[in-house]
Amino acid sequence: MKQKKGTYAIVEATALSLIALLSFTILNKEYLFGWAAHNWLFYLILAVIPVLLLLSNWHFVSALMTAGIVLGLFGGNYLGNSIQMFNAAKITAAMPPDQVARLHYHPGFKIWILTILLFTSLGISLQALGGGKEAVRRALKAALGPSFGVVVGGVIFPRLMHSWPYNETYPPLLIHVAIGLVGGYLGSLLVCLVWEWFRSKG
Repeated sequence: MKQKKGTYAIVEATALSLIALLSFTILNKEYLFGWAAHNWLFYLILAVIPVLLLLSNWHFVSALMTAGIVLGLFGGNYLGNSIQMFNAAKITAAMPPDQVARLHYHPGFKIWILTILLFTSLGISLQALGGGKEAVRRALKAALGPSFGVVVGGVIFPRLMHSWPYNETYPPLLIHVAIGLVGGYLGSLLVCLVWEWFRSKG
């Protein structure tokens, strides 16, 4: 167990340190990485939480929270850039200042925090299951159907039926589908893991 905890600690510390290094150096000009470097105390506190969780033997929660911090930072920055660029392209000289400000909004920080919360919730669910491989495998398969349902019912059909408001305010279709697929799958997986935990207690 100590060896396993040591492996988790090395991998997580390396990932979090590398992200901090990139934020202060080559990626400093990127919106969210620059924000993390400027608000280094916030990032430091965020990075310490997985370490404390690991010391408390919450290794699944720690690992997935670290993954959420790293993946959410990249996803928030670059997906946020795409959304901001798409919205900024719709700005015209006749628009009022408040609408222009909304279209310039970068949602990167919000995406980052939501990713951390979602991955941490998945970690808590896995921890509660005690790492039961069969239960996790069932949850991974069961989450596929609802995730496609989210994309079809929440993205494709609405954009076909109400193309004008969606195309005016939402990101391009492929990006919207990707967000729906990933978000829907992770959300469905969380529900399925919770259900498996209830089954294990029954």
